[in-house]
Amino acid sequence: MGKFKYKFENIHRIKKTLEKKVQREISEIELEIDKRKSDIKTLLAEKHNKQAELKKRKTLKVSELQFHEQFFNNIDAKVLELSQEIEKLNEIREQKMEELIEKSKETKMFEKLEEKHFEKFQKEENKLEQLEMDDIATKKFVRSK
Repeated sequence: MGKFKYKFENIHRIKKTLEKKVQREISEIELEIDKRKSDIKTLLAEKHNKQAELKKRKTLKVSELQFHEQFFNNIDAKVLELSQEIEKLNEIREQKMEELIEKSKETKMFEKLEEKHFEKFQKEENKLEQLEMDDIATKKFVRSK
């Protein structure tokens, strides 16, 4: 019996590699999104702690109040900036997801093609085996007479 050799194996392997690359890129983007979200939580927790600290104090100088107000404004600006980065990363992730869907379709197409080629190969092998068996049976029958 012969060995099955899929003629598009190299292309199939490349398609799988490209699909894995896109998956890796998506996971990296998701890690970046998670990092930005944790940065936002940290900044908001810091702002909340400073506000609680200010509420505990009874007297404040105007310069301290201005400093803290500027500090809170900077935190809000950083949170807004991080939120915009998250939105951009989400858009990129959506594009990569569409690309991944396309790559998955291509990979599945080559897998189905490989299955069809393998079935065809098996049918041919079975046909050859059957011919060989028929030949052996014929020779055996001729010898017995």
